[in-house]
Amino acid sequence: MKEIGVYAKRAMNYKNLFDSESRLMRGRNENGEFQAPFNPLKWGDAFTEGNSWHYSWSVFHDPQGLIELMGGRDEFNRMMDSVLVVPPVFDESYYGSVIHEIREMQIMNMGNYAHGNQPIQHMLYMYTYSGQPWKAQKWIREVMDNMYWELLISSQ
Repeated sequence: MKEIGVYAKRAMNYKNLFDSESRLMRGRNENGEFQAPFNPLKWGDAFTEGNSWHYSWSVFHDPQGLIELMGGRDEFNRMMDSVLVVPPVFDESYYGSVIHEIREMQIMNMGNYAHGNQPIQHMLYMYTYSGQPWKAQKWIREVMDNMYWELLISSQ
């Protein structure tokens, strides 16, 4: 049973990457300081095939803890809304060119939501945890219509 405590503590390490100023996850240097300068739209570097806006939602095991870190339900929902309504802008300088996950995000045209890459695919369901399930339904329908409808049609 001693191992449970060890892993329970490790599961909360995501809080060490949370930058309260930006309310996003942020990479740290070897000395423990946050990487600077910080561009939450930069793909790569501290984040593999994604950016801070994508990885900040990767707290599958503690949605309530993430909601609290971000300032409560209202701020959490505002942050999620922001992902979906901003233009699909990005910084690909780490890679030196536009990788296919970036191009898929642009084509989908749902802001900075990059469904073609796993770190953010569950984000839409988090509206349910934050008291706005109708937004989860709306955006999941949008993903289904934009990303999977063509697959369904072509398979028939």
